[in-house]
Amino acid sequence: MPFAFRRSRFVAAAVTLAACGRDSVNPAGPVDHAPAIPSAASLVVQPTITVSSTPELYAKVNDVANRGARLVLMPHTYTLDPTQPNGGRLELQQDMSLQGVVGNAQAVMIDASRLPATSYAIQDGATGAVRVGRGANSLEWITVSGAANGAANIETDLISSVPSRVTISHVIASGSPRGIDVRNLGASSAGRVLVVNISNTESFGNVTGNGQGLRAVNTNGATGAVIRLTLQANNFHGNRRRAVREQQHQLRDRLGYVDGGPLRPEWHRARTRRGSEQRHHGSIQRRELLGAAIDVSE
Repeated sequence: MPFAFRRSRFVAAAVTLAACGRDSVNPAGPVDHAPAIPSAASLVVQPTITVSSTPELYAKVNDVANRGARLVLMPHTYTLDPTQPNGGRLELQQDMSLQGVVGNAQAVMIDASRLPATSYAIQDGATGAVRVGRGANSLEWITVSGAANGAANIETDLISSVPSRVTISHVIASGSPRGIDVRNLGASSAGRVLVVNISNTESFGNVTGNGQGLRAVNTNGATGAVIRLTLQANNFHGNRRRAVREQQHQLRDRLGYVDGGPLRPEWHRARTRRGSEQRHHGSIQRRELLGAAIDVSE
């Protein structure tokens, strides 16, 4: 059943977070009339591989020979299996893309509900059901849900020897402690520059644990790491974090607030002076995140 939700735009930065705009749209189609941010992987010609079953999805994703490929998933619910490699997580190869049915993000679902907590265990803690970050990875026109026992549905903490550029477009993320977790994690990510574009994406119903729609963070020894985050025409709503922050009467605006971290004094000045004013239409916002953690919920 189509979801009705509000259109919102977000900006993440060391000193600025903005939200703006709202109306009713259908996530099965484009969330906004604003032009989509180009997929990093779409800038080069990718070999295309069609996938129609869960065993086939694992086989293609885990095959290093498929570096640089675009996996086009046929309409199906792909239920993740903890007996598969990497605990059943999907860890994209370098420059690999996952694409569902263009025009209907609900036609392809990656269901992580059967993965236990042990499936998410990595050296620096817990990770997500779908991991990206090796080169130019992209997720487009898919739903990822049910990673209640992990850190997030989607994590950007895979690293490689090449620059990390991640595109998340027309994606639905729900049913996890975090819908999307944009992070540099651990000493192995020290100095890493992570470039992430998120557009026309909905993150909702993330109510377990932290219950965040979107987080951006450099953590656990990722010294000198930088996140360059671009957000356009996304909607983060119905997550647990909003209820928590209202109960605690924390400084906030309608759609996002700071979740700890060594924040600079100008953050608070910017938010109290401009937080309710930075709501505008049509623009794509790009900022850098250096040391702070940012949570965008609703």
